[in-house]
Amino acid sequence: MKRLNKYLKRMKLTMYKGLGGLKPLDTEDEEKLKTLPKDWEGFVTLKHPRNYEFHKKYFALMKLGFENQERYKNKDHYRYVMQMKAGFYDPVETDKGTIYLPISVSFGKMEENEFQDLYEKVLIEVSNDLGLGTNELSKEVECELNGFY
Repeated sequence: MKRLNKYLKRMKLTMYKGLGGLKPLDTEDEEKLKTLPKDWEGFVTLKHPRNYEFHKKYFALMKLGFENQERYKNKDHYRYVMQMKAGFYDPVETDKGTIYLPISVSFGKMEENEFQDLYEKVLIEVSNDLGLGTNELSKEVECELNGFY
């Protein structure tokens, strides 16, 4: 039980309110919820920091960009580079000089208006990287989101 309590302290789920109450938003959150023992009781904190659909749109943009380039072999590295090229990074001083780390885009760390700014600037960087216009890339992102691929 002690191990379960430690796990529960950091469990975060993305939920939506359906007809039957709160429900997991995706299969990953559904699986996390299944790990709770039957008759579990506890406190839940609700937070609505950002539009989840827009969050998915950002990651659809990153997926399209990554899949249509050959320079980066790791999708996270690609996302970090595009994000930092767009100006969303923190400089960190070390003994060997300054390094740059991409800022977190997690729900709890970035407000909606900052995330919209990030999306627009990263869209420009990915468009430049792929040699596409932002309107064309935006249409591709919508197709990706709507399952037209």
